[in-house]
Amino acid sequence: MMPTSASGPAASGTREGPPPPTAPPSTEHAALQQEAEQLQGRLDAIRARLEAAEPTAVRNVAVVDHSVCRLCGVCEEACPRGAIRMTEQIEVDRTRCTGCGVCVGLCPAGAVHLESVGM
Repeated sequence: MMPTSASGPAASGTREGPPPPTAPPSTEHAALQQEAEQLQGRLDAIRARLEAAEPTAVRNVAVVDHSVCRLCGVCEEACPRGAIRMTEQIEVDRTRCTGCGVCVGLCPAGAVHLESVGM
């Protein structure tokens, strides 16, 4: 008959000693990161072309009232499209903004609103 319990590190699933070293980022990881950046650039260019293709269309985009903005960064973190960036002030990339309004609802200062713009 086999024993039903054992003791020691092997039995408990733990190991003694320092954790194994983490490997540096692989060449494949770096190549994939570079490809992702290139694809993002292509996507931005396509969005700009789409915006220019239909100048009579109207859509909503986020607009920041800089006189009210507290530069807290909540809108930047909340934007699902990454259209909001904080430098010396909050900037909205109109080619990425879809007018979803998430930033409007979360801005504690009420500095962000949606505005209709021609594409």
